[in-house]
Amino acid sequence: ARVVYSWHSNDPADADSAMYHTQTQRGAVSLNLLGGQRELPPDPSDLQSFTVAVNNVNIPADDTTYWCAATQLPLEVQEQERYITRFSPRITDNDFELVHHMLIFICDLDETDVGRQGICFSGGLGDRIDECTSSQLIGAWAVGGEDFVYPENVAFPIGGPGNQFGIVLEMHYDNPGLTSGVLDSSGIEFFYTSTPRQDDAGILFLGHTVVYTMVIPPNAADYSILGVCSPTCTAEYFPEEGIHIFANMLHTHLVGHGLVVQHIRENEQCNMTEELRPIDENLQYDFNYQQITHLEETTVLPGDTILLKCLYTTTGVRSVPTFGGLATTDEMCLSFLVYYPRTNLTVCDSRPTATAYNSFITNYLTPEEQMLFIGFDGSEGQFRDVLGQIDWTDQKVQGLESSLQNTLVGERCVDEDGQEFNQEVPYPDIQCEYQSADVCTGFEPTPCCERGTTPTTDATGATTMATTVATPATDPIDLSGYPFSSVLRVDGSGETLYELFWDFDREAETITFAVRARTTGWVGFGLSPNGGMIGSDVIIGWVTENSVFFHDRYADDQVLPPIDQSQDWSLLRGQEVDGHTVLEFTRSWVTCDNRDRDIADNTARVVYSWHSNDPADADSAMYHTQTQRGAVSLNLLGGQRELPPDPSD
Repeated sequence: ARVVYSWHSNDPADADSAMYHTQTQRGAVSLNLLGGQRELPPDPSDLQSFTVAVNNVNIPADDTTYWCAATQLPLEVQEQERYITRFSPRITDNDFELVHHMLIFICDLDETDVGRQGICFSGGLGDRIDECTSSQLIGAWAVGGEDFVYPENVAFPIGGPGNQFGIVLEMHYDNPGLTSGVLDSSGIEFFYTSTPRQDDAGILFLGHTVVYTMVIPPNAADYSILGVCSPTCTAEYFPEEGIHIFANMLHTHLVGHGLVVQHIRENEQCNMTEELRPIDENLQYDFNYQQITHLEETTVLPGDTILLKCLYTTTGVRSVPTFGGLATTDEMCLSFLVYYPRTNLTVCDSRPTATAYNSFITNYLTPEEQMLFIGFDGSEGQFRDVLGQIDWTDQKVQGLESSLQNTLVGERCVDEDGQEFNQEVPYPDIQCEYQSADVCTGFEPTPCCERGTTPTTDATGATTMATTVATPATDPIDLSGYPFSSVLRVDGSGETLYELFWDFDREAETITFAVRARTTGWVGFGLSPNGGMIGSDVIIGWVTENSVFFHDRYADDQVLPPIDQSQDWSLLRGQEVDGHTVLEFTRSWVTCDNRDRDIADNTARVVYSWHSNDPADADSAMYHTQTQRGAVSLNLLGGQRELPPDPSD
């Protein structure tokens, strides 16, 4: 929450005459009003502490510096296991503006590593220290954060015979003003007890791999980046009873403005992939306020999926692409989940494969832009240079987002010993999206298995934005009974690519359509004011092995049309057979929705489109390209249902 405050030395004469507060008697601050602990558990009577800090660092006059310092646990903690109950930042006076974040890891180090410090990942500190930054995280702090206190039943175990005792502090200095001569000894103080608690805590590093191939185009609004922890990884590392997540810290840089940690599970009752209540959600993220937030506890079972979605807006602030990286002007998409009981899993992150970028290049770039990739060697410098030369239209922005989210991604699961399990996995195909209750309207969510093809209504009677999901028809859908039809597109050999069928009921004032397109991807159909996209009332649907997905949408721009809050098109049947997708749906002629187009006895501008791939979810249908769309004029209500027979002569 962005809290604003002000005051004045004088009372106003009345409610309409409060004097201006002046520039010095006002302010703003970010707070999480509902995310704190109401009562902190009491400190144990035997509480002790140790501090992990850098040692008198002369902060470099560079905009971004990652500084690593290696040390080890105190001897008494090495000799007997202790239990961390809280940790607190210790920032050197006057250094707050330069200290961006601190991460502290525990791992195996050699005696010769202890006491060393310097630039991280430069090769100067040795492989053990650099590799430690992929080990078990024991503490984290970022700008705006404060103390973190574990619940009374949970503590973080550390030390003891046979366990790891090497410590690496990764410090990020953010120095855009290139200030010099500043000395720093900041760090984190850990408070511990010798008494174990009921549950041992762990911290899971989750999200999109920090890598330059993470791309956010310029002039993009609500552009999404995903990081997945797949069912395979959670099934391998999580205990049978699951883990219980009770706190989290979200992390992006300057153009990130929203993050959601989604929780996805297979609903065995109706054989659907269901999105559950978000583990954490902050759509008003503030880069300067990155507190570890206590959450309503969530149990994640083995075989569940954790999906991190980060939202970025570069409109008006970036004229060139933003890339993943360590600098504050680069971007990240990360989550630090605090949970119990502790597992061996320390990192679960992912990034798209080269196939996704090849799809974007082939389907969305002009021939001239495609030529930029001839001789491309994949280096960071060339990657940044080539993507900086692209003319980033809305279609290309949407195309990159869709291409990266409709393919396999490379997932990395890392254990406490630094052992990596790598695999390629898809993003989850969410068939039943999460719905929250609305206290203003009285709307209550419909259980996933009861949604089917029946529209969900809120307390006002209006249909909601829920995805319509149905089971594909098992018998072939017979379209021969439709009295009206039109072939909308053929290929070069005259074979049909897209065909429309329809019938209407004048008494009920309803119309039923069926579309058949030669594709196993998504299919679009709509009514336009002029044959163009903007202002069109459209549907988009697709069929997977187990489900038919269908949305009523409206096009207010040359991008993926958003889902209409009033779902007036109703799915009847859907099927994918012999390389064709068939969708059958109906609607009233007049819906009283100002985002719909009325159907009457006059010329209708019908628009249509298709794509060869299904989208990953409702927000990521790939652009249809210039060759897989069209418009045609038809009189939908003006035809003769049955033609009279020709005379015999």
